[in-house]
Amino acid sequence: MKKICFFALSLVGWSCINHRGDSDYKPYLETDDDFRPSFESLQDVSKKLNDHVFQVITKAIDANPSQAPTNKVQPDVVIQRVYEALSLPRVGSGFGVGRGTTRIEVSAFTEIEAWLDENLDEAKGEKRSIKFKESRYRLNPVGFSGLSKGQWPRKPSHLTEWTANHSIAPVIKVGNVYLGIDKFAHFFEQGYWYYKTKVQEGSSSRPLTEQERFQFGQYMEGDGDLPKELHSKYQKIFASWCRTCASFGYYGSASTGVISYADMNANEVGRSFYLKLEGILKAQESNPEALKASIQKFVRFEQFSPEKMNESLVPNRYKDILVSSAKN
Repeated sequence: MKKICFFALSLVGWSCINHRGDSDYKPYLETDDDFRPSFESLQDVSKKLNDHVFQVITKAIDANPSQAPTNKVQPDVVIQRVYEALSLPRVGSGFGVGRGTTRIEVSAFTEIEAWLDENLDEAKGEKRSIKFKESRYRLNPVGFSGLSKGQWPRKPSHLTEWTANHSIAPVIKVGNVYLGIDKFAHFFEQGYWYYKTKVQEGSSSRPLTEQERFQFGQYMEGDGDLPKELHSKYQKIFASWCRTCASFGYYGSASTGVISYADMNANEVGRSFYLKLEGILKAQESNPEALKASIQKFVRFEQFSPEKMNESLVPNRYKDILVSSAKN
C-alpha cells in the first residue's frame, strides 16, 4: 500500500492520505461503492472529453471583444469564458421550482457535468450509473416513508428518491482511472476559485497559499479537522463565489455525509489547469493559430493526475451516515 503525502492544513504538520496501489486497485464506483464487474467494460472517453474542452477554449479565444485587437488574445477574458462555459449551472438539471430560466435550484449540474451526462452513451459503455438503493449508502432512510419507524432522512440529499439518486455520480473512464462526472465540476469550478481567489493584506492582495487552499477545501467539504476559529475566514471566501451555499460542509458532510479528499484534490488539479492555460495564453497571445495548436496538445485529461481524484484510491471520511461494507 502506497501513501500520498501532502502538507496538512489543520495545524498538525505533515499528513498522509492512503493511496491504494495498482495491485489492489479496482474500479469502484466514484462514491466508493462496491466493485461492479460491468465497470471493467467502460470505454476510455478521454478523447471525447479532450475534444470538447478544446472546442470550448477555441471558442473563447475566437470571441475577442470588439474593442480588442483581433490578432491578440486576452488571457483573463479567455479563461473567464472557459470557466463560465464549463462551470455555470445547467438550468433544469437540479431540484427546484420555477419555469424556464427563472428557477431556484439546488444540486444542479454544471455545464461540464451536463455535457458528459448527455453526450456519453451508457449503451456503448461510455458511462455507468446505479441507483441510490443499489449503492453502499442504501441503508440510509430516503424520504419520509420511514417516519413511522422513527427513521428520518439523515442528510438533505436523502430527502427524496430523486435527490438521493442525483447524489450518486455517473462514472466514466479517463485513461485508466474511473471517475464520477462530478469531479470535473470540482476541477473547473472550484479549481477556478482556487486559481482566482485573493487574500487582502493591508493595501495589497495575494493568491491563496497551498495551506489556505487545502483549508478552503476542508471548509467546503465539512472536514472536522479544520479549526473552528478558521471557519469565518473561509465562509467569507466561499460566499464571495456562492452566497447561497457558503455553509460549512455544503459540498460534503452537511449535504451527503461524504467528506471527499478526492474532491479537494480535483479542486487543486483544476487550479493547475487554469495556471498552465494562462501561461500558454500569455506566451502566444499574438498568434492565435499557433496558440490553438499548443492548447490542443495541452488538453489531455489523462495526464492531469486523474488517480488523485478517485475515491477508491483517495479514501473518504463520513459524517452521520450509514456506509455498507466500507473499504476505507
